[in-house]
Amino acid sequence: MVQKTSDVEKLEIQLKKLFDTVDVNKSGKLTEKELSRALYNTDYSKFEISTISLMIKLFDKDGSGDVDFKEFYNLWNYITHWRKVFQIYDKDKSNTITFSEYQETLKSFGYRLSIDTSLYIFRKFSNNNSSSAFEMKFDLYVESLIWLLKCTNSFKKYDSEGSGIGVIPFEKFVLEVLSFR
Repeated sequence: MVQKTSDVEKLEIQLKKLFDTVDVNKSGKLTEKELSRALYNTDYSKFEISTISLMIKLFDKDGSGDVDFKEFYNLWNYITHWRKVFQIYDKDKSNTITFSEYQETLKSFGYRLSIDTSLYIFRKFSNNNSSSAFEMKFDLYVESLIWLLKCTNSFKKYDSEGSGIGVIPFEKFVLEVLSFR
């Protein structure tokens, strides 16, 4: 009896082909440059190198500075999850997130930031050359939300009462900030 290939197996086969294609030096691991050949925004532009670096830091479990196939597979699934989130909040289907769409994302994740703070974060990650249109591509959207999550997790260590007010010695603050690099 012939068994049909499951969707998971099909995905794994497709991702292995993609992995092997972009692994130009055939090392079995993807460098930053190689990974950048595999990751694209919803408008088919390449991911920013800062996002590629972040993805490697998040998924490089062995500390080698690159990603093997298993790490790549997990990274791909993570990005797929974020693509679904992005599509939910990209209300106008422009393949970018506007500031109002970004604010909606933050609110849905439980953040109650002032407009000024939200706008500051948005501008830092939106990578716009135009002063009239503020929009964020998928890669920087994900990067901004991961950064905010890191800030949240870092802050929670010093907000023992969960009040939104933390007490942190300066030296610990410096170490927390440097851990984001």
